Amino acid sequence: MLARLAIGLSALLWMTAAQAQQADPMKSEMWETIRAEHLGGGTIAFDDSIRLMMPERVETAFSVPMVAKFVGDLHDVEEFVVIAENNPIQGVIRMTPYRPIESVGLDMRLEQSTPVRAAARTPDGVWHVASTFVTVMTQGGCSTPNPEGGASELGAIAAKTFDRVGGASRLKFKINHPMDTGFATQDDGTPIPAYYIESMTITDDHGPVADLHTSAAMASDPTIILDLPERQQSVKIDARDSKGLLFEFTSNPPTM
Repeated sequence: MLARLAIGLSALLWMTAAQAQQADPMKSEMWETIRAEHLGGGTIAFDDSIRLMMPERVETAFSVPMVAKFVGDLHDVEEFVVIAENNPIQGVIRMTPYRPIESVGLDMRLEQSTPVRAAARTPDGVWHVASTFVTVMTQGGCSTPNPEGGASELGAIAAKTFDRVGGASRLKFKINHPMDTGFATQDDGTPIPAYYIESMTITDDHGPVADLHTSAAMASDPTIILDLPERQQSVKIDARDSKGLLFEFTSNPPTM
C-alpha cells in the first residue's frame, strides 16, 4: 500500500514539474497564439537552458541589444527563434544551425514594452524557451524611422572573427541596410515601404555554419554575433534582401 502511494506521489510530482515547465512565466494572454504561430507543435520547456540577456529598460527602441547563450548541454540546436510579442513584426530571426553554436547576439527593434522570447528546438522536438520583459521608455522602434540606418553603402558587409579560449571563436558581422519595417513615414506623411534583409547564409572552411531568416524587426544595419566552439579560418556570408538584391562577403584565410 505504501509502495503504491509512493509511486503515485512520484508520478504526481513529475506531472506537476512538467506542467510548471510549460507554464508561461510571463503569464502573457498572447502566449498560446505566439506558440502556435511561431513554434508550432512540440513540447515547451521554460527552463534554464538559454540565458537571455537584454536591458530591462531601453530608450533607443530602434536598436536594442540581445544575447542568447546556450547553457550546459544545449548545443545540439536544430532551430532557434527570437520573438517580440508586442511588435507589429513579432518574428525577429529564425536560424537553422548546422553545427554547435554557443551563443547568438543581435540588435532588434521594439515598438513598445513587451515580453521577448528566445526559443531553441532540440532533436527531441522540445522547444527550450527563455523569456524576459523589456520596458520601452520611448515607443516607436518599428514605426519611427532611424535617420542613421542604411546611410552607408547598401549591402556592404563587414565581418571579423575573434579567437576565444579553448580553441573557440566568435564571428561578428554587420550588413549596411535600412531594414525598413513598412510602418514608418517620412516627415510629409509618405509611407516608407518595407525593405529589409530577408535571408543570410554563413559558411566557413569547415562547411555550412547556419542559415538565417531575418525580418525588419532587426535593427537598421543589423549586427549579428555567433560564438562557435571551434576556430574559423575563413568565412563567407551571402545575404538577400526583399527586393532580391544579393550581397556577399568572403574573408581571406590567414597566411602562414
